[in-house]
Amino acid sequence: MVVIWGVVGILYVLSQTDEPLVMVVGVSLWPSDLIRLAAGLLSLWLIFLGFRRIRADDEELQNEFYLEQSPYVDRRGVKALFETLFTFLDWLAYAYVAASGSNDRATNGRKVWSKYLEFATPRQRVLRIVITGSLFYSIGFIMLYGFDNQPLLPYRGEFAFWASTIVDLFILGLPFTFLLFGALDEILLSSCLIHHLTRAPTRWNESREAYRSKFPEISDEALDSWITVRFLAARTEMTASVMNYPFMILLLILFSLSTTFDNWDTTASVAGILGFCFLLTGYAMVVLRHAARKGKENILEQIEDQLVTHRIQAASSDKERLALLVERIRHLQRGAFRHWYQEPVIKALLWVLGVASLLITQYIRIGV
Repeated sequence: MVVIWGVVGILYVLSQTDEPLVMVVGVSLWPSDLIRLAAGLLSLWLIFLGFRRIRADDEELQNEFYLEQSPYVDRRGVKALFETLFTFLDWLAYAYVAASGSNDRATNGRKVWSKYLEFATPRQRVLRIVITGSLFYSIGFIMLYGFDNQPLLPYRGEFAFWASTIVDLFILGLPFTFLLFGALDEILLSSCLIHHLTRAPTRWNESREAYRSKFPEISDEALDSWITVRFLAARTEMTASVMNYPFMILLLILFSLSTTFDNWDTTASVAGILGFCFLLTGYAMVVLRHAARKGKENILEQIEDQLVTHRIQAASSDKERLALLVERIRHLQRGAFRHWYQEPVIKALLWVLGVASLLITQYIRIGV
């Protein structure tokens, strides 16, 4: 009831201004501003919901896989915050450098999870989100208002101008920016966790005993690989859904720019900022899927190595052992032995050529 009366009150106030309050005639900015107001409030709620879901998911994983409940105590103070931030950057860089290959040195799943929790505390997440989000927001503000091609607001009256500006910059702009970079931070953190758990065989000493009753005949190494796959599937399921949050807000923003409501001027800076946000959202999903696929391939390769080892040990002659070893070498796809189209440089080049061809095609079409 309070919400209904609040909406009625807002509509009444808007109807008393110089800006007409009509919905689809194309002469009022109030419908667009109301959509953006709703998008901003929805962004705030999604930020709160995302933090709650991530925390609940981490607690559920700790219970399911018998991980430590409180392995890390968040240190207080600005110095400690920034020290942990730089440690996170080092952990992140090491994960992506190590992701280009794998090794045989086993990793302890509990230790990796403890390190993850060190960087997943609310204070650390907020610090990273505020730093990156504020930087992006400042650049976007300069792009919008620092050049001659400022977006033209189709306002009528000073009240409409200031109301629309406040909604765009603060009620929608700030919450959406922090929502976007909060989702990106979650994607980056989860991808980093995947790389650390799959670059080498991971040992789950506590979890293995719980799964032993289901797989009594499987070796410890194979069972650990199965637990790693289950763990990553459960962890990335929630992460992928969080990335849908900024995408929903972007769709609402695009809808609010429709000329059905008013004669909105979509300048190059506005189109560039929105396009970059869409690219960030899509790229984050690609990063997560690539990390999960690469991790799955590493685990399968570890299991295949175990399988070849067992076959060689069970072979009755040297001829069979050599044949199995030759077969394994022929199927090895790592380093310089991978196919040319699997090289990271070639993949990046194909992405750049694809995007460039789309832009050139669009430019030619506009020119014609």
